[in-house]
Amino acid sequence: MEPDVLIVGGGIGGAVLALALGRQGWRVRVLEREPSQPRPARPEILYEPTLMALDRLGIGDRLRDEATLPIRRAEIRDHDRLLLTLDASIFDAVPDSRPYSADPARVREIIMQAALRTGGVELVCGAIVSDVSREGERIAGVRGRREGQAFEERARLLVGNDGIRSIVRGAIGPPIRLRLFPAEYLTFVVPRPADAPTDLARGWLAAEALRGGIAGALFLPLPDSRTAVALALPMGTWEARFRDRPDAFWSAFAALVPGADKLREHLPPPDELNRVRRAYGHAPRYVADGAALIGDAAHPMSPAGGQGANAAIWDALALAEVADEALRAGDVSVTRLLPYERRRRPANARSLWYTRRAVTLVRLARRSPACGGLLLGLARQANRSAAVKRDLLRRLSTSYIDRPAPS
Repeated sequence: MEPDVLIVGGGIGGAVLALALGRQGWRVRVLEREPSQPRPARPEILYEPTLMALDRLGIGDRLRDEATLPIRRAEIRDHDRLLLTLDASIFDAVPDSRPYSADPARVREIIMQAALRTGGVELVCGAIVSDVSREGERIAGVRGRREGQAFEERARLLVGNDGIRSIVRGAIGPPIRLRLFPAEYLTFVVPRPADAPTDLARGWLAAEALRGGIAGALFLPLPDSRTAVALALPMGTWEARFRDRPDAFWSAFAALVPGADKLREHLPPPDELNRVRRAYGHAPRYVADGAALIGDAAHPMSPAGGQGANAAIWDALALAEVADEALRAGDVSVTRLLPYERRRRPANARSLWYTRRAVTLVRLARRSPACGGLLLGLARQANRSAAVKRDLLRRLSTSYIDRPAPS
């Protein structure tokens, strides 16, 4: 049976959208290109407002209990010198802004399981979408291959959740202007030491390494006694310094993070770690007749500010409301879907601000050691003000939230 809604991509935004629409009684089919739902191994932040929004879908408590840990303390160091710290008093002062360290794989699994239990949602894995199909001007479905066989799927509404190089976005409107973030990431998960706090986020920075080295490290605790790690390297550093030189990699890692050498036995060779390059940009259009974009398909961004997953979830929640009304009216035209774009574009622009500012800071620090030292000095000055830190936390935890357009 032809579904009402076809979602290309089973990531976090697609899973939330499928759950929301499935609960509203719509038939939803999710096409995922991987053989199973993606299981990313990396740090990820979900903020309290996002979990509160997911409470309305009946999964917030389960995510809190099984897939996340609340962060009550955070510290960033310049090597061994404290640069910025958020203690319990900061988080207690703004409890509605609390960040949670999330296990991305478990979060997506829980959301998709809840979607499938609605009885109206189907997950099809191994479906590689290569093109869209049309009925006149309306985008009506997709074509691709699954298990070596060509397929075509149609629906009343097509949603692109298919990432940075979205096939659906290419059919909706003018090309997106993508730029490459000037750092890449190595991500992995390791066992958490028995004595390590479960509520502490830790980071290290080395401004001088932005000219070639491991410039940053983030450690977030995960449930089940694990830690998610991301290492930031300036673009080109891997090829210039670490390819085929594992000892150089471990020396640089140990110079930045105390005790990093203890992780060596838990990891494969450095060239087998998950290596991520991120592009960023903002699609000129989110909607067309019969189609819409969410998540990275509409607004790819870097990890700066922990905005990506939260923004994708709020995209899905907003589109679910607009799509439900459009489907019930029998009208999925661009005019009917446009309120979704009007709600989400300003919020996503705010979230992308953190990526754009991070790009500026990285470029300044790479320009000269003096610029890097100045940036670290500004961070230390900010660390002296509890008000500044509370305001930062509030901004990070609310930038991605949209406000419904006035009727």
